[in-house]
Amino acid sequence: MSTSFTDTYVRNLKATGRYTDSATKGLNLQLKSGGGKYWTFRYQFMGKRYDVAIGSYPTITLKEARARATASRNELNQGIRPSAPWKPKQAEKHLNNTVEKTVFSEFAKDCIDSKKAEWRNEKHVAQWYATIKKYADPV
Repeated sequence: MSTSFTDTYVRNLKATGRYTDSATKGLNLQLKSGGGKYWTFRYQFMGKRYDVAIGSYPTITLKEARARATASRNELNQGIRPSAPWKPKQAEKHLNNTVEKTVFSEFAKDCIDSKKAEWRNEKHVAQWYATIKKYADPV
């Protein structure tokens, strides 16, 4: 059922199911059988449909849910896949986990040096260096 939500309408909903706000594209209110209500933002990205949890009602008000859905829609329009508000953005997560090495051979050398204490034979170390030099370093 698609209707423009009001605070009174949302507060008085009792039947379980998914209700869609016609005023904000993609904003839905899910009602559980136990009476719990929570907001979701439904969208399509790269041909797949996703639902992002926005928060539970009444902790997240109608106004705030609309604002979050609009922000997610803006991200989507910029080509960014929206995620849940409490999860870090993929780009930010990637930036926080990046290693400050710019050359692969430096990174590989450091990795091999950190792992060589675990290997029983020095020949393994030499094999790893040779493999990296032959197959990965020129690329």
